[in-house]
Amino acid sequence: MLDRPEMSKIEADSGLSLRELFNAEPRPAPDTWLTGAGWSVRKESATAASTRYGRDITALITQTPLIAAMASQIGSHVHFLTAHRAG
Repeated sequence: MLDRPEMSKIEADSGLSLRELFNAEPRPAPDTWLTGAGWSVRKESATAASTRYGRDITALITQTPLIAAMASQIGSHVHFLTAHRAG
């Protein structure tokens, strides 16, 4: 994601270094970490969560150029987690 041309354009236009805002180091998936720490975790896709809340995010995805450009890549990676302490 950080090496996409869109990121370079946003950085050039804004004067901000977006790459400094992201930690690109590998880390465990939050749901895996939470489960290992004793939490009960429910994971659902962004579209499922938005539907459950009565919101349609289709326009956001299709009409926002940066999101639209990355939608095919991030769609399967964007999830909402609900965690409850087990016990």
